[in-house]
Amino acid sequence: MSGIIEQIVNDFNRGRPAKEIAAIFYKSLVNIIDKVVINTNTHRIAFSGGVFQNAVLVDLINLQLGKTHKVYFHKQLPPNDECIAFGQLMHFQNIKTT
Repeated sequence: MSGIIEQIVNDFNRGRPAKEIAAIFYKSLVNIIDKVVINTNTHRIAFSGGVFQNAVLVDLINLQLGKTHKVYFHKQLPPNDECIAFGQLMHFQNIKTT
C-alpha cells in the first residue's frame, strides 16, 4: 500500500490533475482486491462500510470483478461503517459452518 501513497505524492508534486490521481488510486485499490480474491480462491465477495458509498469505486469493482465473481453490496443495512461488524459476524458464522 505504501507504493500507492508514494505514487500519489509523486504525481501531486509533478502537477498531475487530482482527477487523474484519484482514478489511479481507485484502480489500484480494485487491483489489490482482485489479487486478494485470486490468492484466496474466492468467488463471492461482500463489501460493506462507508467507503462503498463511493459510486466510482463501486462501479470499478463491478466492472472488474463482477464479470467473474459474485459481488455483494449492502442494500438492507445502513451503508456506513457500523455494518463492518455485521460483515465480520457473517464471516465467522461462515467459518464455523464450513
